[in-house]
Amino acid sequence: MLTNYLKIAIRSLLNNKVYSFINIMGLSMGMTVSILILIFVVHEYRYDRFHEKGDRIVRAEKQFSRDGRYSLYANPEFGPTMMQTDPSVINYVRTFSMGRKVVKTDNTHKFFEDRFLFADTSFFSIFSFPLIQGQRSSLARPLTVIITEQTASRYFGKTDPIGKFITLDGTYTFEVTGVAKNPPSHSSVQFDFIASFPSLLTMPNERNIVLNNSSGFPTYLLLANADAITGVRKSILKTTYTNDHITYSLQPLFTNHFNLNFGDVANTRYVFIFLCIALLILALALINYMNLTTARATARAKEIGVRKVIGANRKTLSFQFYLESALTTIVAFVLAIALIQVFKPIFLNVLQQTIDTAFLTSPVFLTVVAGLLFSCVLLAGSYPALVLPQFKPVEVLNGKFSSANKGAGIRKMLTLFQFTVSIALAICTLVMNHQLQYLQSKNTGLQRDQVMVIPVEQFSNAGLTALKNELQQQTGIEGLAMASVPLYRSTMPGLSMVTSPVSQEKAGLKWIMADERFFSVLGIAWHAKPEASTLEGSHIVNQSAAEALGMTTFPSADDLTMGGDHAPAVTGKILGMVNDFNFETLRSPIQPLIVSVVADSFLVKNESPSLYLRINTHSGLPDKIAAVKKSYETYANDTPFSYYFLDDAFNELQKGEHRLSKIFTVFTGISLCIACLGLFGLVTFSAENRTKEISIRKVLGASMANILMLLSSELIVLLLLSIVIGVPIAWFSMKDWLSQFYYQTNIPLSSIVAPAVAIIAISLFVIWAKVVRVALEDPSKNLKRE
Repeated sequence: MLTNYLKIAIRSLLNNKVYSFINIMGLSMGMTVSILILIFVVHEYRYDRFHEKGDRIVRAEKQFSRDGRYSLYANPEFGPTMMQTDPSVINYVRTFSMGRKVVKTDNTHKFFEDRFLFADTSFFSIFSFPLIQGQRSSLARPLTVIITEQTASRYFGKTDPIGKFITLDGTYTFEVTGVAKNPPSHSSVQFDFIASFPSLLTMPNERNIVLNNSSGFPTYLLLANADAITGVRKSILKTTYTNDHITYSLQPLFTNHFNLNFGDVANTRYVFIFLCIALLILALALINYMNLTTARATARAKEIGVRKVIGANRKTLSFQFYLESALTTIVAFVLAIALIQVFKPIFLNVLQQTIDTAFLTSPVFLTVVAGLLFSCVLLAGSYPALVLPQFKPVEVLNGKFSSANKGAGIRKMLTLFQFTVSIALAICTLVMNHQLQYLQSKNTGLQRDQVMVIPVEQFSNAGLTALKNELQQQTGIEGLAMASVPLYRSTMPGLSMVTSPVSQEKAGLKWIMADERFFSVLGIAWHAKPEASTLEGSHIVNQSAAEALGMTTFPSADDLTMGGDHAPAVTGKILGMVNDFNFETLRSPIQPLIVSVVADSFLVKNESPSLYLRINTHSGLPDKIAAVKKSYETYANDTPFSYYFLDDAFNELQKGEHRLSKIFTVFTGISLCIACLGLFGLVTFSAENRTKEISIRKVLGASMANILMLLSSELIVLLLLSIVIGVPIAWFSMKDWLSQFYYQTNIPLSSIVAPAVAIIAISLFVIWAKVVRVALEDPSKNLKRE
């Protein structure tokens, strides 16, 4: 019996090639998009789930400032103190990163590394990162390091790395004592090196940070059970770590990824949006299948009637249609898997995501994909299996049955849904692109174009002075400055609590150090220009900082001392004020900023500075970059050359929105393709079903325009109605999306009119391309055939 049903299903597919092609292509496109999005969504939701003790691991976070806006990492004493004072804390691990440093084994193997972590011995016992070689206990000794497989291959090739040495920052030599598996892509803790925590006490600067109990140590606590977190939070309140301005919070590891306060979380913001898009596009594909299957009921009506006469019941007929749906869906699924292999690298590149192959073959993800396939089979066959077996055999065999209007109302509703989704997505896409163009063209208060930024943290004072002198002699370089941070990169300005010289109240200010040329090279305008001939040893504030401090006159009467956990003290008067300029993302308003003007030698000694080079617009950038690189390598002392341009880094701050815009553009195109495929199928069926009527009308004198209106009037009404529904949905959705930006554009009328006109034009072309062909046929041949 099953074999017979399968033969009928295959025969039905082959006998109706046009409709089979439309169904299979629509379903495969919907599945391809859905699975690609599920790869991303499931990957995000599975973050850190591979840790065996993950449900008992919490991350400590320090909330700093009166309004709790700033989050910092814990102090080094926090973990040991909590373990001693609360029995629910059975272990802890502290981590620490020095930032971007050079690691070297020999002259041919030296790289900048930013995933060099220091950690306690408990790192590999709390987290489930498997060791391939070595013992976790080796991290109890100073100057030992465990590296990942990928790192071992990069520095040592195929040779055994155990017992070999690496040099950090050209100063500290570490012995390789182990090799760990590469951390999975869905791990919030990423590393290439795990150095022993005691090593910090052998490094003068880091030793001071540890002994001074400074912030900056991501700390994880292992609890006795998952429910102990409430009690541990109460224990924290009893320690000396909290006061009016500083509190600690505990974040469960499994929610850590979605609540990060540092780094790029643009992807996680849009997980729910992407999931909704996946469901909508899959729904469009399933609607196509159900619409075409039920619309073509006439072609199957006699078959159903005969089957019922010879004894078939509704149960067996429903099974037959479900089997046909399953076959169509499985063929579409196989095609979708092939398409995924082609488009997955492109999709992940747009998202700037790396996803392990091991994750894609994991039982969890394969179960999700299998569930998607089963759901598609179930949903695609549900409506046809319920509707078609209801045909009455007497009416069918006597020729009284007509399916022209059977389920027409439902088909209209489903078609309306398809085009409403397409129009809403198209409007959202244009609004997003308009907002991105607005952000990129916005005047941020500084001149970003043609500014080249070069990190020079590894240079000596003499080497940097020589490099600057040589660069200033090069043609095409209009200005050169230096600052303690690379703007628009992950190293953002620090935070310091400053006592106002006017009100004596404390205010939280962002803080950087820079030389005197910083303001002129970046084109930052003065609001109150200092009268002093030199700025070195003073402070400059922006308008927001002056307002926060209650200052109206300059210079200030009192000296201010700036300093933090990781920076030396800088004392000086506030001599002037610059206009507000955006030094961070445009999602939030400009923060109060104070710039300490210091000597270059001070920056080199105490900070990890960056050079800012303003390049003449008439200079050829490739040649100028090559010339700068040559000068850099003369004094670099084995440090690799790296650079970026300020305008590129600024645009990168909107990378999450860039990704969303690209994804929406592609998905809008796919949804429109799916909707037009369905529309073409419905028009084709309608034209075939009304061939006799069209021929009679032509014989009676109907014009081409009459026939076009006959077959397309209802669909045009549906298109117009979809615009009426889709526009408000898109409008309110985009208003909500724009509200997350402090700087936002208005929704232009063109972003609404253009998609509506374009979709109507495309739909009419699809409709009339088929209708014109039918209308041009010879009516005598059609009537003779009928």
